[in-house]
Amino acid sequence: MTAVRAIAETRAYERPDSKSAQLWERAQRVLPGGNSRTTVFMAPRPIYAAEGEGCWIVDVDGDRRLDLLNNYTSLMHGHAHRAITDAATRRLARGASFPLPTAEEIDLAALIADRVAGDSPIPAAKPS
Repeated sequence: MTAVRAIAETRAYERPDSKSAQLWERAQRVLPGGNSRTTVFMAPRPIYAAEGEGCWIVDVDGDRRLDLLNNYTSLMHGHAHRAITDAATRRLARGASFPLPTAEEIDLAALIADRVAGDSPIPAAKPS
């Protein structure tokens, strides 16, 4: 069994000259309350993320943190999961936001419908 590595307490974001402090000053000029989500605020200012991999986040001040929230469960595979970034890159290379329906949205709807119990299938739309 490998030894459990202790996670050091990191507080570089608290320094008045930190990158987080600089971003916080800038944010207060353009975002109501200086933040896009009140749930991410920490005193004396928010910690700003720079990158993530798996279950780890590195903030703009270089501190590595264990991410126990995973964007409130929307990142169940963690940050920058190779299969997901590869799939997203392939899709983005072909375009990703259209004013038309896509086959992928039907695939996703079918996957969700298969996982949710229901009494009857949704009837197909009839052309006018």
